Amino acid sequence: MFSRHKHDHWCTKEFYQAHIADLEAYCQGHLLDEGDCYHVCLRSPCPHDHGAAKFRRSRTRSSSMMALPLNMHVVVAVCIKPLTSGCEGVLGYALLRNGATPQRVQTFVSHSWGQSFHDFVRTLQTLRPETVLWICSFALPQNIDISSVLGMCPGSSPFATALQRAERVVLAVDEVVEPLGRTWCCYEMYLTVTSGKRLDIRAPRTSISLYRNIQDRVISMDIRLPTTQSLQRHMLSANSSNRRLMLMLSLSLLLLLVRSVFFLWPGAVLPDQKTMKGS
Repeated sequence: MFSRHKHDHWCTKEFYQAHIADLEAYCQGHLLDEGDCYHVCLRSPCPHDHGAAKFRRSRTRSSSMMALPLNMHVVVAVCIKPLTSGCEGVLGYALLRNGATPQRVQTFVSHSWGQSFHDFVRTLQTLRPETVLWICSFALPQNIDISSVLGMCPGSSPFATALQRAERVVLAVDEVVEPLGRTWCCYEMYLTVTSGKRLDIRAPRTSISLYRNIQDRVISMDIRLPTTQSLQRHMLSANSSNRRLMLMLSLSLLLLLVRSVFFLWPGAVLPDQKTMKGS
């Protein structure tokens, strides 16, 4: 998704620059009702294009309403889905924009859609600008039933296929380290360590506290409690010995990797450093 030499290739930076102002204004003009995940308009009539997001007018404030965070859920609903609604929605945004000159994935990005989109982009900016990335929200078609994309076996899903073909995997995190609490991210980490892929952990800002948060997440992580319904069905269909083996492998290998690679990041910042080293 990044290209230094071929400027006609679409890249993440261009998408961010083209849409960030509208996305920020959209979030400022709405609340999120956590009860039903609707975007609640603060003005009537609402001046914003809602894209594919579920929305309604603001009637009365309730305790379930909160500020609408600018995360990947908003980016996909408001931007990606409308932009890829043509061709019966079977194309992802990256292929739609870059179909004439597709590039082979170099780095698979594992991340949580709940993370701040600003922080996610800052994390990607720690990578070299010519790096070709695979990001699910841009690579996969978002307008069709996700279960039809994933198929019956997680190991042959587009996620697994892209990861196996990538040279390395980047786990994008922030202080919350939400990816290690998400089933698909845990499964991607399992595939990473069992296939011997290089794993880099990247964040928009690094610190000792972030390292400790990662360790805490790994120690408490339990992939037997999936939150993605489609993966839950796959996990339940596996026999108990395989599930236990998968859990033991992922926990032990992840803990070793986190301890060994965190302070080896290109661009990692320790508390006594004043500036981030460029990657």
